[in-house]
Amino acid sequence: LAELAAGTVLVLLSRARVAGEHLDQVRRALPGVPVVYDTVDLHHVREQRRADLTGDPAAAYAAAEWRDRELALVARSDATVVVADYEREVLLAEAPGATVLVLGNVHEARADVPGPVGRSGLLFVGGFRHNPNIDAVLWFVEEVLPLVRDRRPDAVLTVIGADVVPEIQALDGDAVRVLGWVPELTSHYDQARVVVAPLRYGAGVKGKVGEALGEGVPLVSTAVGVEGMGLEAGRDVLVADAPAQQAAAVLRLLEDDELWLSTSRAGLQAVERRYGLTATRDALSALMASVSRR
Repeated sequence: LAELAAGTVLVLLSRARVAGEHLDQVRRALPGVPVVYDTVDLHHVREQRRADLTGDPAAAYAAAEWRDRELALVARSDATVVVADYEREVLLAEAPGATVLVLGNVHEARADVPGPVGRSGLLFVGGFRHNPNIDAVLWFVEEVLPLVRDRRPDAVLTVIGADVVPEIQALDGDAVRVLGWVPELTSHYDQARVVVAPLRYGAGVKGKVGEALGEGVPLVSTAVGVEGMGLEAGRDVLVADAPAQQAAAVLRLLEDDELWLSTSRAGLQAVERRYGLTATRDALSALMASVSRR
């Protein structure tokens, strides 16, 4: 850090654990350089939603603990970055007067997306150190997938993601293929007919959603899964929270090529417009200018 001091105009500390561990070190090594805390997502919002969904007192305790830690980092940083407008509103309500800026995820929209012919099955992508992903897959396999397979018994869910836990591995069988970590994802996106993001709680914006849309694969999500992303339900993505409605959305994309094509195109355009390199460059430039003024 000391070696970099002469050319450093901004430090971005990403995630609460990292910022909490290194903020003082950065301040000592780079005095006078603005420090921005990048939340990635508001952990206390995610944990509170888990507590509300499950009634787990441990989740409620974790939410309160994360809230204290995150608000302390907001107070000690020159500015705070969130990934969506709704999280900015949450923080400003909890920390009036804080400088909170929005810098979204970055995704590229592919130009060469294979069409629907020859594709099959469903795909879920997400690491399993993240509890919302475990909950999402278990809920989908128990509540939604049987409804899909009642009409389409050939529909198989492929589950990809590192750190597979035993309860996810136990799903592997005729209806579910658990691949775990894979070295590349493009070939799997090219084979999948539908990507699913059946998240029941979370915070921030979901990288799995932006990535799938950038690969041109239509997505079925819960409302939580697309929260804060500025996507239009029914055009850019299909959104449903109840099992029967989510199964119906999946079946529509499995069976309707025209819907598949229109949703694929709309998703690609939405990603380019909101999360492409030009949009991200503009947002990052605005962030740096704002912090410099302060």
